[in-house]
Amino acid sequence: MSPLLAQILPPDESLPVSIVLDSIKPLNTKLIGLPSKNVDLSIDHAEGTIQKNSTIPALFSLESWSDFQNRIEITGSKYFVDFTAGWCAPCKVMDLQVFTDSRVIEVTNKSYLAKQIDIDDFDGIAIAQKYRIVSLPTILIFDCSGQILHRIEGLQYADMLLNQLLTHR
Repeated sequence: MSPLLAQILPPDESLPVSIVLDSIKPLNTKLIGLPSKNVDLSIDHAEGTIQKNSTIPALFSLESWSDFQNRIEITGSKYFVDFTAGWCAPCKVMDLQVFTDSRVIEVTNKSYLAKQIDIDDFDGIAIAQKYRIVSLPTILIFDCSGQILHRIEGLQYADMLLNQLLTHR
């Protein structure tokens, strides 16, 4: 077994290794792709399934990019987009500490719509290229017409992001 599979799969003597390996081959091709990308997986041995776990903070919209853009047009809301990746350690810090901060959530709910884009996802690649994302994390704050009001690059703590959100609301 490869070192990567050994990290993903817990030892399980009740399932033959060939069944587990056969079930993970498509996943290995589609989700893991790059050796450096961390993927949060759940393995249900009873069902024989492997799923990618969602780690998007509740603050962010789960709708598609096009549906999100349509909602902005309808509501006329300002919005911000957080560009992230599974392998980005500062992004994970922000997910756990900044985007769960009650003050950030309150200001976002009152003044913004928010979307998180994984630059390693198929659609995320094109969106990141469109906005010339070259480092992570990057947050872009937009007005309701889609003009960038402010670009924030690098790790932000709650107070720092809150200050920017309050300045541009």
